[in-house]
Formats: sequence, C-alpha cells, structure tokens
Amino acid sequence: MDALGLLATDIAAAIAKRDGRKEGAEIRFLCPAHDDEHPSARWNPKKRVWHCDVCGAGSGAVDLARRLGLEIPQEEDDGLTLEGLAEARGLSVSFLRNLGVQTGVAGQLRQSCVDVPYCNEAGEAVAVRKRLHLDREPRFIWRRGDHPLPYGLTRLAEARGAGYVLLVEGESDSWACWQAGVPALGIPGAATWQPAWIRYLQGIPRVCIWREADAGGDTLAAKLALNFPDILIVDPPAGVKDPAALWQALDRDPGAFRQRLGVLIGMARRASDLRAEALGEEAREAWKLAQPVLEAPNLLDNVATAIRTGGYAGELTAPLLAYLALTSRLLGRPLNLAFIAPSAAGKNRAIDGALALMPPTAYYLEKAGSARALVYGDADYQHRTVIVAEADSIPEDGPAASAIRALAADNCMTYDVVERDAETGRFTTRHIEKPGPTGLITTATKSLGEQMGTRLLTVAVSDTPQQTRAVLQSHAATVRGASPKADVAALIAAQRWLELAGDHNATIPFASVLADAVPADLVRMRRDFRQLLTVIQAVALLYQRQRQRDAEGRIVATLEDYRRARNLLLESFTEAATGGVSGPVRETVQEVARLYDGTSPLTVKAVADGLGLSKDTVWHRVRRALRAGYVVNLEAQKGRPAKLVPGDPLPEERPTLPEPEELCVYAPHADGHSTVQPPDAGPICAESEAAVESAVEQPIQPPERAAPDTEPAPVGDAVERLNGDRGDKETHTESELAETRCPVCGSTEWWYRADGTGPVCGVCHPNPAVLAGDRL
Repeated sequence: MDALGLLATDIAAAIAKRDGRKEGAEIRFLCPAHDDEHPSARWNPKKRVWHCDVCGAGSGAVDLARRLGLEIPQEEDDGLTLEGLAEARGLSVSFLRNLGVQTGVAGQLRQSCVDVPYCNEAGEAVAVRKRLHLDREPRFIWRRGDHPLPYGLTRLAEARGAGYVLLVEGESDSWACWQAGVPALGIPGAATWQPAWIRYLQGIPRVCIWREADAGGDTLAAKLALNFPDILIVDPPAGVKDPAALWQALDRDPGAFRQRLGVLIGMARRASDLRAEALGEEAREAWKLAQPVLEAPNLLDNVATAIRTGGYAGELTAPLLAYLALTSRLLGRPLNLAFIAPSAAGKNRAIDGALALMPPTAYYLEKAGSARALVYGDADYQHRTVIVAEADSIPEDGPAASAIRALAADNCMTYDVVERDAETGRFTTRHIEKPGPTGLITTATKSLGEQMGTRLLTVAVSDTPQQTRAVLQSHAATVRGASPKADVAALIAAQRWLELAGDHNATIPFASVLADAVPADLVRMRRDFRQLLTVIQAVALLYQRQRQRDAEGRIVATLEDYRRARNLLLESFTEAATGGVSGPVRETVQEVARLYDGTSPLTVKAVADGLGLSKDTVWHRVRRALRAGYVVNLEAQKGRPAKLVPGDPLPEERPTLPEPEELCVYAPHADGHSTVQPPDAGPICAESEAAVESAVEQPIQPPERAAPDTEPAPVGDAVERLNGDRGDKETHTESELAETRCPVCGSTEWWYRADGTGPVCGVCHPNPAVLAGDRL
C-alpha cells in the first residue's frame, strides 16, 4: 500500500472515534476545524477529500490528517532532486539550471520532484512536466491544466542552421544531445505526437528520428512516418536504448558522441523505403498462404464454411455481411452495418465469426466506452472498421454524437473541442480529425434513432426456433468434443495480402443499369444504393485474382459478384423499402390480423402462442410493428399488458433488388455508351513494384464463364420497366447496337426474345429458351 493509502486507513480509524457514521458513499463525522456538536463534516474515502457543511473547511487527505493530529507517512524514497537526476544521467547541474530545470514538489504529500519547463517558440514557459522518479512508475506528470508540446522549440533555429534535427523521446535524450552540441527536439512520449506539430519542422532539410528498440519507439516512428514519409529512421547500436544511454556509454565525451551519432545518421533510411521493403516481405509471406484461397472459385463458400466451423450456427447471412463490411475497409467508401436483434440472439456472435478471419489491422473494437474515447484515443482508423459493441454507447445528441454520425456518413471522424492553448493561454477550438476511409459496425436491441438509422444498413439476426436449435446443437458439440477446429490462417493471410499488395479499386460497368432497376420512390435508397454498390465492389475485391481489369487497371465486377451481393442484401433492402417490415415483423402483423376477431384485443402471449414463439421474441417484433403503425396498442397505461389490434395495412411485398438477369438488357443510355471491354488480366497493382513481382509472379487469366446452378427467374415486367415498350424490332438500328456493349460483359451480341421484345445480351443471358428470336 502506498503512503497515501496508509494515511487513508489512519484517517478512517480517527474519524470513527469522532462519531463517524456511514452516509451513502461518504462518512459523516465531527468536524476538526470548529467546535462541532453534531457531525457536519463529510469524508469521501474513494476520492480522499473532505468538506464541512457548516464552516466550509475541507481539502485532501493530508490536510485532514494534520487537523486530526495524525502522523504524515513518508514515501519509500524522498523523491527526485535536480542533483540526483543530473548525476544519474551524467549531465551538468549548471547546464540543466540554465535550461530552467529545478527541484520542485508534487502531490498531496509534497514529494520532491524535478520540474522541467516547456517553452513555446518565443521562449515563454507555457507548461511544466514533473519527473517524480528515475525508473519506477509513475515517472512523469504534467502540471494541472497543462498540455503536451515538443520540448526544445527555442532551439529550432539552431537546427535550421545545422541543416538537420534529431527527434528523440523525452527530456533526458534531448539534454544529452544538446550538451554534445547536436540539434534535437524532444517528443514527450510516443502517445503524445500530434500531426499539427509537423509545422515546427518546416525549413529543416533533414529530419531524423531515433527509433528506440521498444513498442514506444516503434509507435512514435510509425506515427511520424504517416505524416512525414521522408523522415530518416535512426536505429540505435546494439545494447544502446536511447541517446542518453549512448552519452553514458561514450563516457560523456561530446566529440565521440557527435562522431558516433553522425555515423548512425549516415546509415539512416527513409521511412517510405523501409515501409516498402517491409510490405514487400510481408506480402510475399502472406501470398504463400493466401494464394489457394484467393484463386478458389468458391472463395465465399470457403469463408462461410470457416465461420460455421468456428462455431457459428444457423443462417449465415449476418456473419457473411459482417465479413464483406470488414473487407470493404479497403475501398474508398466502406460499408456501415447495424445488427438489430433481441438480447442473446447472436448479434455479437455474428460479428465475432467474421473477426476471427481478419488480421488485427482490419478493425478497431470498442467493447465498452464512450464515443469520446473513440475521438480522443490514439488509434488509427484509416482503412479499418470501427466496431462499437452496443449502440447504446452512441449518444443521440451532442458533439460526440456528431463525430459518430460523421464517421457513418463521411467514413471519417471529425470533432471540434474548446480547450486552453498551451502557448497563449487563451481558449481556442481544436479540430480533431481521424483520417478515413473508415467503416462502422454496431449492434442494438431496437431500431437506431432517425439520424443514425439512415446512415447504417440494418441487418436482422434470425430469431426463429430453428436458429435457436442450431445454436443449442453448436453448444452441445463443443462440450462433447465433436466440434472441429477451423484453420483460418490462410483466410487471415488473404485479408492481409489484400491490404498490402492487392488492388483496392473496383468498377461496376452495369452500375447505371442497376440504378434504373431499383425503386426510385424510396428516399433512403439514395443512401442504401451506395451501400449496395460497396458490397458488390467488396465481393469483386475478394475475387480480384479471378477478375479482369479495365483500361485503367481497375477490377471489373461481374454479374456473379452482384448475384452474391444481392443474396445477402435482399432481406435488408426489402425491410428498408417497407419502412422496417422484415419477414418476421410481417409474419407477426399478419398473425395479429388473423387472430383478431374485431372485438377483443390480443395479448403478446396470444400472438406468441399463435406463432409458436417465445413471448420475448414476439414482443421484440411487436415493438417494431407498433413504431411503424402496423399494430396498435390500446393500453394507454405504461407497464400494463399490451392490448393489440391491427393497425395500418402492410405495404406491398415487392422486390427491391432486380434479378441479375434483368441487368443484361439493352439500355442505350447506360454508362453513356462508354462501357469498356475489359482487357486480359494483367499484373495486379501493389503498393510497391517489388512486392508485386515477388508476391505475384504470373498474372491470372479469368476463368471461362460458368453456367449458373439454377434456372433464373423470368425477367417479366422488370425488363419492360428498364426498356419500356421495345416490341418493334425497328426501334433499334444496327448501328446503335453495333456501338453499344453489354454493361455486364462488354459483348455486342444482342438478341430479341421469342415474343419480339428485347434485345438482351446473348452472352450474359443464361436461358436459351428466351433467345428463340432473332439475333441482331
């Protein structure tokens, strides 16, 4: 127990003798500051503060202990002094005093420490960092109200004159460099670096950073490399951690220090070069594992198998959508998803099933915490998916809510906060921005608020007895030892290779035709349609080793990519198009209508019995129907059993996403006659040329078109909606069709149907019976 903890124990014993009595989280006792006859002072043992409601006295634990006549315990050591620090680091006391460093005090016990003033470029001390101990934690604290800034800003003119500067961690390394005449700038901890500090380094030809051989050194170097690709990375010699240690190892000889540091800087390499080499090597290793996965025609089926083998039971739409959302982090506009289902339905389990196939670099998981933690944290969200475990932690109003909505709407997080400027002392607005693109996934037991609900695509998790039974059997398999272990190393490597060396640009040549095919009377389709395109691109990204490239080198999405996306999204889009009426909600509303006799309202239990489901499951569905007005609750008193009657008629069930075959029709305006015939597959683009040459030796030619497994649904009215009345063959001239390529495959092989309508693409359309008419 520390000294303050021991003191708190003595205080508790002393106030117990002063008529101490527990009152909530506090203890009320006779105040020692005045002649108190009735306990009027309050002691908070958790916060270690006290206050008297009568005389107004109060402070911390040390003050109360003195008033109670208790002995103030001392720490295990007497703290740190300027002389002690100078001797330990091999520095001159007078040199440090000239820098304004001096012995100070810190904490309620007034322990000795070393005060290090931080000055702005004008030489004004605007912050103080207190060093409490040489080695044991806590080593540093900031003076209350102060904010971090670089150490040694007044010496930047010297660095510009020398033509270089060495960035180091903390003050001791800075002092070692300065005493040897080396221009240096101290960064007070790896986590404190701010991109805005780059401005201090302008006008310095060579900027170097000493990369300490620990996690902090790697973190600081990585952060600086993001903002400063040309920064030179200086690696320490064997057995030396930092410049302060090098100073000691060279017997505090300024000349030897300068010479050795000059050699190290001469060997330094640019961060961009090191990154390219590291990515190339890692990409090659990832490719060795990932190649069979990425070249498998049944890639997504293999993903589904791995998810199920990992323990996920039942219908796989939810985890597969989570997997594609995580894959979309590599695109310019990642996918945003909200998994909505009752408690214990498996929302987080669906996400976990997808996360098990991802490298740690793919996502940032916030299981518990406020939205502000996402804003103020040091984590990098670029090309990652932020996962907020429960939407309840996302506020509806306030600045933090705006930051989360910006993330969902713009795929990057921005936040404005008012704080005191360390240099001027005035309050200013600081703009915090987490660069994107960034995706967002969250879960909830009820529909999200209006502002968030339209920015995320809703995914339902099945609540049927069949799904529950499958989950129970999965649990049973784990305890009887029948569950096989999934080997996910190759799938994880595939995602890592996509990050490092894969192409991240995909084009959808039939996008304009698809835009004409989806319903235009739904306002939210303006946002949801973009999510649909993202899922198609994500599928194409996964299958990029089996896809052609266009003239600009982009992956060309195919009709099969759309088919896979449609199979996963159809239920979510249908629910959105009907105002939240999912299949289960529709089933529940229809059951209410069936059971209602026109006189007696229904209970939730009656509806649950009619459906053969639990009361909790049906109540979750009923709540959604009540919000939409399709069921009405006649019970006005809160807390009493619901009295349910039918409400508004259900909207018509209609397909919101066209069948894939409906997209391979003649549409003269599609893509402005500019659909590009994809060239033969070429070498895959990578972040560095070396990485590509090593990771992908030979380009893969796209496989021949395979016939679908099932007979497609008839085109019917949907084609007429796209083409209008095209029964007259003379509508299309030979020259028109000769100039128009199919928006799916680029072919100019157009056919009329047997009934004279069309034309349709003879290459894409898989039903020969439809093509019984004439070829044009």
